[in-house]
Amino acid sequence: VVYGLMTSITGLVFLITVFPMGIISSRIGARSMITWGISLNIFALLVLLFFEQIPMLMVSSILMGLSWSFIQPSFGSLLASSSTPEERNYVFSLNGFSNLIGVSAGTVLGGYFPSIG
Repeated sequence: VVYGLMTSITGLVFLITVFPMGIISSRIGARSMITWGISLNIFALLVLLFFEQIPMLMVSSILMGLSWSFIQPSFGSLLASSSTPEERNYVFSLNGFSNLIGVSAGTVLGGYFPSIG
């Protein structure tokens, strides 16, 4: 139940904040937003690592959704500006493929590691 709530909160925060963060990214630059997003993501993961209380897990979920909204539109903008129109299809496809590989591997490893302890 808690994991479902955390996932829902992360997605909801991302949904609410992704559009404004895209606008902010256009103003201050994609690289700055990605740097801030990764920093916020690391902080959210540290909160998740060191706290077991449900309110802190929810705080971590909020920070995670916010960090995703910093990173996603900025990264898309950076990919588009770093490639030619002919390359974009391949660049975005490779990005999506690598994301799916990472999520799949993370899910498998996340299920495996607790079982060996």
